[in-house]
Amino acid sequence: MLRKHMVRLFRAPVRAFGLAAISLSLCALGACQPTVRTADDFHRAGIAAIQADDLATALENLDQAVALESSNPTILVNRGLVHDELGEYEAAIADYTAAITLDQTLGEAYYNRANAHHNLKQFEEAVADYSEAIEQKEDFAYAYVNRAINLEALGEQERAIADLTRAAGIFEKNGESADVKRVTAKLESLKRREATDEQAERL
Repeated sequence: MLRKHMVRLFRAPVRAFGLAAISLSLCALGACQPTVRTADDFHRAGIAAIQADDLATALENLDQAVALESSNPTILVNRGLVHDELGEYEAAIADYTAAITLDQTLGEAYYNRANAHHNLKQFEEAVADYSEAIEQKEDFAYAYVNRAINLEALGEQERAIADLTRAAGIFEKNGESADVKRVTAKLESLKRREATDEQAERL
């Protein structure tokens, strides 16, 4: 099963207590004007809703944010994440693709799009996007793991073993012992399967 590790491009909400206080003071003087919400306002609201697991509200806010600022790749990636969580993988891919068109250095967008491709069983497309994510960030351990899973689905066990070996080394270097253990178990299983296949071919 694909490791569900989604890279989120969240920007922390900005607390503006001073601005709120000024606004209340103006209202008290009868000078309060209707607030016009910006793309950033809707984006922050969308992020807050994602963090609260309210995906419907998150999508509503991110739709509004994209409508106001369709050239913001971070908003597009975050809306793609919501579509992913809702199982709307084609819509997620469309958002990630739009983000990549705007900024081809977004390794996170390639990675998330690869996950969506995997969920649609589009393994070759997934491998291509994981490869691009690794090109952007060569120590992206999760990209190596997930690429290995998709390579295995394509019958490319040797390449899958190489990727898992690389991922295990990165996790070990970063002191992530739990991930080292999981990847090592997967690696040993794959090696045993490869050995069994080779033995069967010789018979």
